[in-house]
Amino acid sequence: MGNDLKTISFLVGNGFDIAILKALKSKHTTTYAEFYDYINWNKSDNNEFCKSINENISDWSDFEKALTKKINEQIKKLYSVSFEQADLAYKKLIRDWDEIQLLFSDFLNEVIPPILLKKAGNINGMNSKTMFLGDLSREDFKKLRFRVKQHDFLEYNVVNFNYSTLLDNYLTADEDPFPYSTSKNNLILKWPDVTKFREIFTRSKTRVFHPHGLLSIPSSIKFGNSENEIRYKASEVMQNQIQYRPEKLRKKLNKAYWYQNNPEMKTFIEKTDLFVIYGLGIGETDRWWWELVAKNIVDNQSEAIIYSYKTEEQEQNVSEKLEGYVVNYIRNKVSQDGKINGFLIEDFVTLSKNQISVIEFDDTNKLKYGFNFD
Repeated sequence: MGNDLKTISFLVGNGFDIAILKALKSKHTTTYAEFYDYINWNKSDNNEFCKSINENISDWSDFEKALTKKINEQIKKLYSVSFEQADLAYKKLIRDWDEIQLLFSDFLNEVIPPILLKKAGNINGMNSKTMFLGDLSREDFKKLRFRVKQHDFLEYNVVNFNYSTLLDNYLTADEDPFPYSTSKNNLILKWPDVTKFREIFTRSKTRVFHPHGLLSIPSSIKFGNSENEIRYKASEVMQNQIQYRPEKLRKKLNKAYWYQNNPEMKTFIEKTDLFVIYGLGIGETDRWWWELVAKNIVDNQSEAIIYSYKTEEQEQNVSEKLEGYVVNYIRNKVSQDGKINGFLIEDFVTLSKNQISVIEFDDTNKLKYGFNFD
């Protein structure tokens, strides 16, 4: 019997929205290609950011890179014109940015009407929280150090990188906080045990984060990069009228800066025992998150389970990307004697990589337990 606290953090990206919309037989999905088609019908030809949206861009990460490039180009222009011209140009860019947010919100509302949110909630998403360990191979399950005992406390952090609430509906719809009359437990974790699942009764709590904003709040929608948490000191910037407008534009692109609106999010994630990653891209625009997971794996001995959708054109999978961040983080921590925590660096890299498990799947080899939409 135990009362230990164990934390599981789900990091879920656009791959989830695409997969569940396909499972729900939706005519449209949330791919960049469909957004491009939507923008072509609705965009303003005079919008500087719409000019960055073209068919040569293949995915959302590239789109965010294009926006970053466009912002940097506009920043240079602001520095090269008079104060009056810069002021007019800046105000137009802010209006253009607002229009992009509104267009994107309109696009998502077209793709994900309330009826689909309801249908997502009708799928038994609870299995993804309680049975996902069953998707691991026998070898990966044996090496897993994560353990839960009867009556432990389970905290689920759900980081929804999407702007929709499809995931929220799927994972949390109709959760019963007090399903038993004689026990405070409210969730049964299914633990793989040779040929069947063993039931572990736990008390659980789920919190959901939307670090990139929500479609229902267009002004909250964030695009750009997330490499750092630069703090823009308004008092200093305001004293420099030339610098003020360019830095205001630069700040809009820095997703990591805006994460600080919810400081608890990072605090909760840093306490993670087990990461479960599904449908999350491997582009540079979300580097802040990959570095955070890598830091937890190295410093806190956290473990990670990655659901990896296989495609023929995929040059690098998500697990390889995370392993690269882990290795970089380790090498930056190495002491003068070439060791880290008493281990030779290569031995420590091997140990850390062993904390990452991969569940590969595709359209012909579907998942049985976690993120199964049948």
